[in-house]
Amino acid sequence: METLPWTFQRKVVGAGTVYVQYRDVVGNASETFMASYAVDVTPPTVYAEAAPGIGSTRTLAVSAWDEATEVDALYLTNDPRFVDNVAVFAPKSRLSWTFDGRGVVWIKAVDSVGNQSAPIGVSMLSSWSLNERICLPQVER
Repeated sequence: METLPWTFQRKVVGAGTVYVQYRDVVGNASETFMASYAVDVTPPTVYAEAAPGIGSTRTLAVSAWDEATEVDALYLTNDPRFVDNVAVFAPKSRLSWTFDGRGVVWIKAVDSVGNQSAPIGVSMLSSWSLNERICLPQVER
């Protein structure tokens, strides 16, 4: 068996089929093989809420989905830049999280082909008080 890497460019979202046939040096052809593929260039969508509670540890209700492929991982951190203390979880609907002094957890979802969602911030405060406290990442130039 011989493996031959082959890259093709297709940026249109959707499914397709590739056909392969091998010919030796004298022109004898193998049977034709086919493989299906899917092109996914859209990131997953993620939504989350923190359950009310006392203290800094809360249960997060997380929902992540992708139209074309599976959601592969959830990335959570208290750092809005996703640099320090990033935790990776398999997709699940409930997670326990300990908030830091900023009171916001940042979440990204990644699908099985590597597309990443935009980060969302989830406050440990109830939704009615979100207008009182907004935490934005610090932008350095």
